[in-house]
Amino acid sequence: MAMRLRELYDRIEVCRQRYWDIPKGKRIDGGLRPDVGASGYCGDHIINLASELVAKAFRGIFPVEVDSMVGFAIFGEERQFSTANEIFTFVESIIIELETKLVAFEMKPAE
Repeated sequence: MAMRLRELYDRIEVCRQRYWDIPKGKRIDGGLRPDVGASGYCGDHIINLASELVAKAFRGIFPVEVDSMVGFAIFGEERQFSTANEIFTFVESIIIELETKLVAFEMKPAE
């Protein structure tokens, strides 16, 4: 599991770089973040939550509770994970979604 978590961590960091390489206005237009004061999907929140969870999975102290503001924004409440595998499965799903959104944005013709 440690190797799979490490690979997932690397994917998170690649997403972080790709996300921040996009200018703010284009991230908003591309659906990667909401406009100021609006709600909606936010790639930065996904990246931060994914990083937080993978770091906690590496520590191996369970259960892991997500009680951060980012976690609340995503789950609407506190969330608990009992195993590294639970964290891996959840984080991989949200990173796949972010990767898909980044690819869709990058495939759009430049204006």
